[in-house]
Amino acid sequence: MRKLLALLASFTAVPAAAQDSLVTTEQVSQQRLLARGGGHIAEIIQEGSGNLAETIQSGTGNRATIRQDGAGNSAAIRQSGHGLRADAAQSGGVPGIAITQSGRAGSIQVQQFGRGGAGAR
Repeated sequence: MRKLLALLASFTAVPAAAQDSLVTTEQVSQQRLLARGGGHIAEIIQEGSGNLAETIQSGTGNRATIRQDGAGNSAAIRQSGHGLRADAAQSGGVPGIAITQSGRAGSIQVQQFGRGGAGAR
């Protein structure tokens, strides 16, 4: 019985995501981060209000960064593979970015700038 309790206690201390995945978030707008596999890096930086951001990663060694400035921006990055990199930057309440990557060692960078939000330049 003690062995069973020790085994169950060891499972409760394990985080839901992979232990070697790094996730960084700033801001209290709506964000969703999900990583399966290992060695992922996901970073979401938001300035303003009403921004939506989502990263979903599977495989190994993927990196996703979303930067949002203004109000009403939305972005999603979905990665399935190995060594993928995606960067999304939005400013000024633009319609939205959706990036889907699969395979090995690909990269993409998308920038959107609008006039409607607080972050417009």
